[in-house]
Amino acid sequence: MKVLIVGDFFIKPSIVQSYLKRELGEGLKFRTIEWKFFREDKVSYKGERSRLGVREYAGSPEDLAREVKDVEILVVHGAPVTKEVIEAAERLKVIGCTRGGPVNVDVKAATERGVPVIYTPGRNAEAVADFTIGLMIAEARNIARAHASLKSGRWELAYNRYENLGPELHGKTLGIIGFGRIGRKVAVRAKAFGMKILVYDP
Repeated sequence: MKVLIVGDFFIKPSIVQSYLKRELGEGLKFRTIEWKFFREDKVSYKGERSRLGVREYAGSPEDLAREVKDVEILVVHGAPVTKEVIEAAERLKVIGCTRGGPVNVDVKAATERGVPVIYTPGRNAEAVADFTIGLMIAEARNIARAHASLKSGRWELAYNRYENLGPELHGKTLGIIGFGRIGRKVAVRAKAFGMKILVYDP
């Protein structure tokens, strides 16, 4: 079975290939492309799906369509899998998107063709929850401000004063709006700090 992995600077194709080899075993013929188009300054971030039926993508469907003719499994991160690409992949059996949602895949066109689309919901939930708690600590304890002051060559004794040390998280109440994958993981971490949790999930 022929597999094309289109990775980029964020998700390296070699990472996906090693995982697929481990999980699916031998018998797969891999080809990988590092999609140079997918850079922060080149991504098309559109709130609504474009006329191509996809959003948050980079590069052109024409470039990808030229690569997929005999591909049976197509795995992408930021490349646009449009109707044109799906039609060009004559032997396509499944599309994998290594993102939390397949926004850069025309799921409607894939469904009409009978090609399932798989993706990775909650892929970065652990990292986002960690970062959220990290920012809470940094803000509460003036870590970023004190660090910036020290880097600029000033030793601010004011940050040693009790009133400027900032509050401890223990015993404080954390309000979480949205209790999905990330919100739940933030709550678990906050509870470990001894915080009280209030949740609103609209």
